[in-house]
Parts: sequence; structure tokens; C-alpha cells
Amino acid sequence: MTTLARTAVVLHRPIYPRNIGMCARAMGNLGCSELHIIAPRCDWTSSMVQHEARQGATHGADILKAATIHESVETFLEQHGQGVKIAFSARDGYGKRVNDFSGLLAKFRDEPAHPIWNGDTHVQLHFGTEDDGMTLEELEPANFICRLPATGAHTSFNLSHAVLIALYILETELGLAAPRTRDLGAGDHGTGFKDGAPVALAPGRLEYPRKAIRQWLEMLGFDLSSRKINIETSLNRVILSHCPSPDDVRLLEKVLFQTIEKLKLVAKDNSHNK
Repeated sequence: MTTLARTAVVLHRPIYPRNIGMCARAMGNLGCSELHIIAPRCDWTSSMVQHEARQGATHGADILKAATIHESVETFLEQHGQGVKIAFSARDGYGKRVNDFSGLLAKFRDEPAHPIWNGDTHVQLHFGTEDDGMTLEELEPANFICRLPATGAHTSFNLSHAVLIALYILETELGLAAPRTRDLGAGDHGTGFKDGAPVALAPGRLEYPRKAIRQWLEMLGFDLSSRKINIETSLNRVILSHCPSPDDVRLLEKVLFQTIEKLKLVAKDNSHNK
């Protein structure tokens, strides 16, 4: 199994069929085979569009053929909401904390218990549309928002180039960390080591209760109508940036739902007393 066998590439609203095909080719170069396409802005049902995409894919045609098409971010998350989600953006602003991708992964090398080193954890790399990148709504579910290294005057990359660079950086960093994680044994969640002492590795799959947080905030009376930044986006960003373990998520979800039920009872009592 290759280092990137548990990695997925997720393209948000891609425009150009040839570009999509070239992304598949880049994936094939580095042993990554799971491709998701969310709300493509070209007619993916068209035989002409698919032919153009295959021309760009060359040796990645099998990856392109197996790609999963999703109508929206919501439908994608319903099926693939678990895992470590890394989104790419060249722009700061609207409260986003954008990390250097190489630096972030290098930092993780000092945290062998981090879920990204667990061989069962699904890692997703999310890329935005060619003309304006990812929207705030698309960035919101991400555990981390990163930029790719660019030393020239232009900081944005062609979509397929961004996919190739991101996969190469991830493969390199996972390879550097491999000697520490291989000792765990095949398929074993087991333990890692930090400062010479064993630490438990987090279970392989992560998920995040976004709907519960939204319902909780609405019950508290917060206005979540802003499409830019509000308490919901801020709270999601703070919690997701720590990449919570499944146990953390279950505890958070329990607290949220208990609070929601109590708020419903209070609201019901108040309506009866009017």
C-alpha cells in the first residue's frame, strides 16, 4: 500500500474538464486514487466533457473513471464527513487562519499521536474552483486551512499543479514520519511515542457535529445568517483546528444535545406561562 492510499483529493466546483483530468494524472503519479468532484461547473454528463477530461488524465484515466460526483458540500459531508480535512487557500481574511502546509505537517511530526499519522485515518485534501478558490462555506468544515509554498510574484497555482504539489508534500512528510509509526504493526491502532513514553493513538476516523453546533447556537438566539463570519464559523474554526478525537466529539455532542433539550424545555415552559 502506498503512503497516500488513504488520501482523497476533493475538487470543489471545478470548471475545466482537462484540468480535472490532469488532477487525476497527478494523483496517479503519487499513488493516490480517491477522487471526489463537488458540483462541477462543466456538464459532467456530456460525453464531450468526459472525453476532454480523459485527454488530460492520460495514465490517470482509471482514477478519473472511478471519481465520485457530489451535488453539494452537504451531500459530500453526509457520506464522507469523517477524516482529517485539509483545505487550500492562498488568501487570508474573514477570520481564516491559513497555515503553511509544509510547516504544519512538520509540526505534526513532533506529535506521533496525531490522527494524521494513524494508518487508518482518512485524509482529505480540498481544492477550490479555478477562478476564485474556495468559499467560506466550503472552508468551514476543514480541520486546517493551508497555503502551498510560492516564492514568485503569483501565489495561486493551476488546479492540477496545486494537487500535485500538495500530494508530494504530504507524501514526503508522511514518509519522514513512517519509521516512528511502522513499529505499531499492520492495522494496529496501538500506541505511539512522545518524549520516550507510549501514548495512545486516536482511533482512525474523525467526524464533527456541525449540525448539533448550529442547532445549539440557534437555540441560544445567535444570528447565523451572515455568509461571511459569525459565531458559528468562529466556533467551528477554533474547535476544528485542534482536530478533535472521536471521544472528544462524542463528549461535545452529548453536552450540546443535553443543552438543546434543556433549552427546548425552557422555551416550552415560557410559552405556557404567557
